[in-house]
Amino acid sequence: MLKADKRVHIATLTASALLVAVVVSARVYERAQRTMAESLGWEAAYSTELTLNGGAGTLQLWNASGDVEDTVRALNARLGGDHPALLSGENMAWGIESADGTVSRYLVFSPAGHGSSMIVVVRQEEVEFRKSETPPPASLLTDVPSFPGSRPVSFIADHAGGTAFELSDVSADAVTVRQYLRDTFAHAGWTSMSRGQALDIYKRGEVLCLVKVNSSSPGSPGRVTLIRKDLR
Repeated sequence: MLKADKRVHIATLTASALLVAVVVSARVYERAQRTMAESLGWEAAYSTELTLNGGAGTLQLWNASGDVEDTVRALNARLGGDHPALLSGENMAWGIESADGTVSRYLVFSPAGHGSSMIVVVRQEEVEFRKSETPPPASLLTDVPSFPGSRPVSFIADHAGGTAFELSDVSADAVTVRQYLRDTFAHAGWTSMSRGQALDIYKRGEVLCLVKVNSSSPGSPGRVTLIRKDLR
């Protein structure tokens, strides 16, 4: 097992899972990486090349008939070793493995909370993995407004699906950030498609942008989630 910051891996895997959820096209499969998954009885659902912060990698999404506990047990048995590769939580498990110069991150979750499960696998060569460990110094969504002083935490781009995800921390509270972004998107020519307490949706030309601003408590610093989708 490769030791690394748990928060970084959870952020990357959660972002990857969310990224998959908004991709509705481009089914690209890499046969070379199917062997283990197929031996476990998983069904391929989606695959793409990714950029994670400054590193390149691939993402694969699989369906499994067993629940999270069954899937984790089978995966741990296949990966081997003295310690479990995946750490389980309620209806979700995550883990990381390094072997033969490749780092693989796994997220197993149950969309319905029971029954079948889904597996997100992010693979990178070790040199690319090291690059992706460092957040970008500034927003990489150059055509999307951002709050001044935003500190990117994670950036993931799906090249096949034309979708990019960026998570940033801000020093201002959620109300202030949300209003600033609403004004800035409007001034930049984006049309508001939907506006709510949790999520705003904008469109400009053939680009859609989902904006979520939240904070742990009223008045505390916020976190901004941006998802940019190319509709062409």
